[in-house]
Amino acid sequence: MADEKDDVADQWGAQFDGREDAPGVGVNKEMLRKALKLNPAMRGNNTTADVMKTLEKASAQRTVATSEEPGKKAAPRDLVSGLTHYRERFHEEKKRLQNEIAELQKQMQQLGPQTLDRVVDLFLQVDPNLTSITTQEMLKVEGQFLNEIQFSAKKIIEKKLKKK
Repeated sequence: MADEKDDVADQWGAQFDGREDAPGVGVNKEMLRKALKLNPAMRGNNTTADVMKTLEKASAQRTVATSEEPGKKAAPRDLVSGLTHYRERFHEEKKRLQNEIAELQKQMQQLGPQTLDRVVDLFLQVDPNLTSITTQEMLKVEGQFLNEIQFSAKKIIEKKLKKK
């Protein structure tokens, strides 16, 4: 069948069909440490081990779960079973991706407030009154970033008042 040949040559098809020869996605701790060092915001409030567990969990979810036993798995032989098979696989993969997107959106929503909190702490530590020339210049230079995370002097005052 020409369709089977195309599916075998297609890496997406190999992963989608849950074949063992599908390319895998993996992360080792050393690679993760380097990535977290390059992008500390990726860590959030988690340890390296926590981030590793999250990645391993996500990787495990990527594997297509099937109720069929490996020995019983066979390519569809007719149009009805083939379309049924691919429709089910499509909906399973689509649902998995939607769940993954929802999780990523949740992380994106938390990124700004987490970064803002860290930046406010930094200002409180380095220049709590925002009076140094360097601070004033950095506020101008990093204005776009600071606006993006909704930074303002009011946030510093609010945090000062909370600490009292």
